[in-house]
Amino acid sequence: MAEQFSQLFLLYSTSEIKDKLFQNYPSCLSQGVFAIFCQACPKSVKKFHEESFLHKICNFIYEWTTGIPCPLGCWKCWTMEALDPSYKLHMLKKPTKKPPHQPLQIGGAAKGL
Repeated sequence: MAEQFSQLFLLYSTSEIKDKLFQNYPSCLSQGVFAIFCQACPKSVKKFHEESFLHKICNFIYEWTTGIPCPLGCWKCWTMEALDPSYKLHMLKKPTKKPPHQPLQIGGAAKGL
């Protein structure tokens, strides 16, 4: 990815295109790192989709490449199906929330367990 970035940077001479390249590079690099995690460790893919993990990846890459933290939720615009082929399967298996604990009814009075 770094080699392709260098080639793109040298290919275009206008500062407008280079500015756009610099603006999008941290997000592209973060997506690449995320995709590598998903491919390299498929048993942990559920953990990789947690917001705390995504924020850590993005924040590290943004600070490393730009010197500033990532925008909050910058990963929400990613096309997860393209980055992680198991994403749809992961979303289908997402556990549903359990209903809140209901006290047991004994003789007309509620008794908690």
